[in-house]
Amino acid sequence: MDDSLNMNVKSPKQTLIEHLRLLSDIFNSSIDGASDYYDQIFEERAQFMLDFDNILKIMTFDETVEYVLPCMQIYSSEQDYLKLKLFQNLEKLFKKLFKAEVFIPKEEIIDIITINIFPLASRMLMLSEEPVQVEGVESLLNLCKQYIPKEQAQNLVQKVIQVIMDRICSKSEHQETEDVKEKAKIAVLIIVQKFSEADIFEKA
Repeated sequence: MDDSLNMNVKSPKQTLIEHLRLLSDIFNSSIDGASDYYDQIFEERAQFMLDFDNILKIMTFDETVEYVLPCMQIYSSEQDYLKLKLFQNLEKLFKKLFKAEVFIPKEEIIDIITINIFPLASRMLMLSEEPVQVEGVESLLNLCKQYIPKEQAQNLVQKVIQVIMDRICSKSEHQETEDVKEKAKIAVLIIVQKFSEADIFEKA
């Protein structure tokens, strides 16, 4: 076979990365047809959550940070069952990231999670029904207990609460609906209850 033809054949991983990049950039108006693409690919968005474990297995640490984490951001306003699936997949993500602790400082990994995951979790919690909120908070609690030092976990969960409260305050630029505000308040109550029961708010 002609070598020039071989050069144009993309590997399955290259195809996956291109798909993830497009999925994560759907709200970027500089990409032609991005919004239309988002509307057309509900099944692909669902499949990403179903294939999440296998995707992580073939991605390096850097590829996970560069391609997978940005793609996850679109799930903040997804249907509840996809948000629930994302919360369930967080343990796989944390396990993948913290495996790199042998060559990447733990603080750097926690910083990556702080920037990418906890703000996303805040938005997901305030836009979900209570059953998803409960499971989402329990997922975050278990991950904090397993991977994050107590003092940092305290700071992170306080930021989650602050992000939610800032979003629904009267001065917020977002001006959320009353339904969203009510969901947000319930989410905060669940967070406080679950993390207090686990003594996360106690002094380290």
